Amino acid sequence: MLRLLKYSLVGFVFSVSVGSAQQTSQFTNYIFNYYSINPAASGAQKCMNFKVGYRSQWTGFEGRPETSFANFYMPLKLRRRSASKAKHIVGGYVDKEWIGPFGSTRLCLSYAYHMQLTRSLRASAGLFAGVKQFRVNATRMSVNDYGDPLLPSSGNVLLIPDITPGIMLYQKNWFAGMSIRQMIPMTYEIVGTTESKLTSHFELVGYRRIEYSKKWSWSVSGMLKWAASAAPALDFNVMVEHHKGVEFGLGYRNVDAIAALVKFRILRYYTIGYAFDYTTSALQHAGSNTHEIVLGINTCGARDPRDRMACPAFD
Repeated sequence: MLRLLKYSLVGFVFSVSVGSAQQTSQFTNYIFNYYSINPAASGAQKCMNFKVGYRSQWTGFEGRPETSFANFYMPLKLRRRSASKAKHIVGGYVDKEWIGPFGSTRLCLSYAYHMQLTRSLRASAGLFAGVKQFRVNATRMSVNDYGDPLLPSSGNVLLIPDITPGIMLYQKNWFAGMSIRQMIPMTYEIVGTTESKLTSHFELVGYRRIEYSKKWSWSVSGMLKWAASAAPALDFNVMVEHHKGVEFGLGYRNVDAIAALVKFRILRYYTIGYAFDYTTSALQHAGSNTHEIVLGINTCGARDPRDRMACPAFD
C-alpha cells in the first residue's frame, strides 16, 4: 500500500510539474519578488534589500506545495568609481519547498553587474550559483506496511548544483528581463523514487508603469514561462497604485488561476505584498485556493529621491 501511495504521489508531482511547465517555485507576486526569479534584478535600488515570504498552494489539499524563502542583496561600495557608473551587487537566496513527502532546499549566492547605457537606460546581468538539496520524509505518508524499506531511508538527501543566469534592461518606469532557472539539466534518483530529470526553465518578464495623476498610477506586467516538452504558461497582472503607498490589482494565470493582489508600505522601510489565487483548474475540486505573503525591507526607505534610476516596481 505504501509503495502504491508513493508512486501515486510521484506521478501527481510529475504531472503538475510538466503540465504547468514548473519544477521551480512559483509566485503570483513575481514583480515585487522578482529577485527570486532573476538575479539581475538585484541592485535596481541603491540600498540593502531584504525579503521573506511564504506561499501555501491549494489550501486544504493533503500534500499541497508549500514554499518559504528569504533573500537579500546589497551594493558593493568600491573606492574606485567607474566612468560608466557601473554597480556591483552581491546577495543570497534560500528557499524551502515541500510537496507531499518530498522536500527541497535551495541555497544560492548571487552577483549582478549594472551599467548605464544612456542617460535614462540601464542594463544588468546576474548569476545565482549554489546547491539544491532533495529529501524524502516517509512520515508524511499514510503507512499500512511498517516494514517498507522506504521508512528507515526517510531523511536521505541528495545535493546537486544549481545555476541561474539572468539579464535585465530597465528605465525608471519599465523593465524587461529574462532568466534561465536550473540552467544545467541533469537526472537524479532519490530513495523511494524512480529516476527524475531536472529541465531548464525559461522566464521572460516585462513591466510598465504609467502615471495618470499626481496621486495615482497603474502598471501592467506579464511573465511567460516555458520548458522543454511542456506547454508555455502566462501570468498577467494589472495593478493600480496610490502614491501614499497602497497598490492593488488582479492577476491571471492561463494554466490554473485568477488572483487578487495588494501591496502596501508600513512606516518608511517596510512593504507587505499579499496575493490570493482562486484555482480554476480541475484541482479546485480536491483543494481550495492559494495564499502568498511577502515582506520587504528596504534600508533606503520609500523611493530614495537621489536614485533617478530606481524602478518603482521593486519598492
